[in-house]
Amino acid sequence: VPVATAPVSRDGLCGPSSPKKATCASSAFGNCCSSSGKCGWTSEFCSAGICLTDFGTCSTAQAISTDGKCGSASSTKATCRGSAFGQCCSAKGNCGSGVFFCGKSNQCQPLYGNCIDISTDGKCGVASSTGNATCSGSTFGDCCSVKGNCGDTSFFCASYNNCQPQFGTCFPTSTDGKCGAASPSNATCSSSTSFGGCCSVKGNCGNSDAF
Repeated sequence: VPVATAPVSRDGLCGPSSPKKATCASSAFGNCCSSSGKCGWTSEFCSAGICLTDFGTCSTAQAISTDGKCGSASSTKATCRGSAFGQCCSAKGNCGSGVFFCGKSNQCQPLYGNCIDISTDGKCGVASSTGNATCSGSTFGDCCSVKGNCGDTSFFCASYNNCQPQFGTCFPTSTDGKCGAASPSNATCSSSTSFGGCCSVKGNCGNSDAF
């Protein structure tokens, strides 16, 4: 199966392990397909004799960034994949997360990290046609729900509703009774906490009509 015509892996499986004989090239899991049929970017996936050339790019494993620099901005042409700074390499060669670093429209560098599309149909993550679209910057809302839909209410954005942070913005549950603009983290109120599930106009959590 030529790499050019094979679908890009959406689950980390490739070649013989993939029902669609997917390729790892340009996938979010790494460009190399190991003999066990899994995508990755380290030597255990990319080394000669292990990497399957028909289902990915087989080259010397990239160094993982240790200083937040990647690609041409890195002396070792390091990748952001697996780094502590974020999985995406921006146009200027910095590792990070979010649309500024990861968005294809912002010239994210796919050779040195993961790159994502902004949702154009309200679907995100594995529910999107590309398998990794983000809601951040979309017209549907910046948060990706557990079911892969973009929106901007607590149903989509609240961490307690299993919002997907890798595909959009997620708000933590309030730990101090503050919510929304009154909270440094734009926290949401949850009925499972002692503060209450409603956020008042002044940014306080509670359960009464005042909230």
